[in-house]
Amino acid sequence: MNIFRAAARDKDLKVIVVAGAGGNFSSGGDVFEIIGPLIEMDTVSLLDFTRMTGEVVKAMRACPQPIIAAIDGVCAGAGAAVAMACDIRIGTPEAKVAFLFQSGRIGGLRHGCLRDVAAHHRPRPRR
Repeated sequence: MNIFRAAARDKDLKVIVVAGAGGNFSSGGDVFEIIGPLIEMDTVSLLDFTRMTGEVVKAMRACPQPIIAAIDGVCAGAGAAVAMACDIRIGTPEAKVAFLFQSGRIGGLRHGCLRDVAAHHRPRPRR
């Protein structure tokens, strides 16, 4: 999120392109390092994590430069939420987008990210 906040202050930066590496945009959170621990979190910790992911979306939406998602290959879970937060999404024929959040224990992630995208997805003044 710091990169988007820094970009907002950069008067020479005209556009931001978000892309993945290795033929994929983003497969989202690692099952063992992120998703597994989320299932074990208490409500307060889960809320803190959800707020942190929402802050990324808010930083993107506050950025005055247009943000383009260049989607190739897999774009899933939190990666799909990041793509949705971009102003423009361009996909290759190989792009596969999936929202994988299940209702239940980590459902707040789905609702938190998408709610923040919807709340902050409005026309922004351009420089």
